[in-house]
Amino acid sequence: MIGDFDSANRGLIEKYSNKEKYPNIDIINFDKIKDLTDYELALKHSFTFNPNEIFMFGATGSFFDHSLANIILLVKYYSKNIKLKIITSNSSIYCIKEGVTIVGMAKARISLFPFESVEDIKLEGFQYEFKKNNLSPFDFSISNVILSNNAIISFKSGVFLIILFDREGGEIMQNG
Repeated sequence: MIGDFDSANRGLIEKYSNKEKYPNIDIINFDKIKDLTDYELALKHSFTFNPNEIFMFGATGSFFDHSLANIILLVKYYSKNIKLKIITSNSSIYCIKEGVTIVGMAKARISLFPFESVEDIKLEGFQYEFKKNNLSPFDFSISNVILSNNAIISFKSGVFLIILFDREGGEIMQNG
C-alpha cells in the first residue's frame, strides 16, 4: 500500500498494518504535499519488481481529473517491455506506440484515440477505417467494431490510446 492515504479508510490501513497477520504487505506513507499522485507513486514503485505487465485497477474512479491523469500515465510510462493496462468495470485501456494485432476479439467494441499525431495509419479487420492516413489528436474512432479474430492496427509513428469494451480473453500483440 502506497500513498498519502488522505482518502483511505482508516480501518483498512490499521488492519493491514498488522505485520503478524499481513507480513507481506508493506505500507509506504508519503506526505500530502508532493509532485506525484498516489497512483503514479504506486506505478513507479511497481517497476522496482521488474514486471512484464501491470494491471491498474481503480484508476478511473470518482474524480475525473484523477482518472484522466491515470490514463495519461499509460503514455508517460509506456514501455515495449511492460504491458500497462487500466482495467475498468467494462473496458481495458492501453497505450500503443507501434502497430499491434488484436487476437481473439472479434465483435468487440473498440475506441481509438490518437494521443499525438499518427502517421500512415492502417486498420485491417475493423468495421470502420479512418478516412485519412495521417491523424491528429482530434481524429478519433468511437465505438468501432473488430470484425476479425486477427485485427491489425499499423502506423509509422505516433501514439494511440485504445479502449476495448466488454470483452474477456483475447490478446494485444506487438507487430514485428
